[in-house]
Amino acid sequence: MIIRIALLMAVLLTVVFVSLYFYLRAGQREALIAEWQKRDPSDAANEHREDWINRRLAGSMRKIALRLALVVYALPLAALFLYVGFTDPFAP
Repeated sequence: MIIRIALLMAVLLTVVFVSLYFYLRAGQREALIAEWQKRDPSDAANEHREDWINRRLAGSMRKIALRLALVVYALPLAALFLYVGFTDPFAP
């Protein structure tokens, strides 16, 4: 029973993780585009813009993905196992 609940939670948490990851990535990308526009608003520099944004985005998203994984996966699953451990629903 607990294994089925944990697997269902893992599937649902994966949906939440992927959704939050892409949402945070889009927000970070918009912030980097705004930063690029402040730095150099000329059209001549836009050919290097995507490379600059992708480099900066890759570095920051690794950190964000790690923190997000801890919050989305570790905390709810740990709470489930602690709840089961303290309530012990399978005890006679």
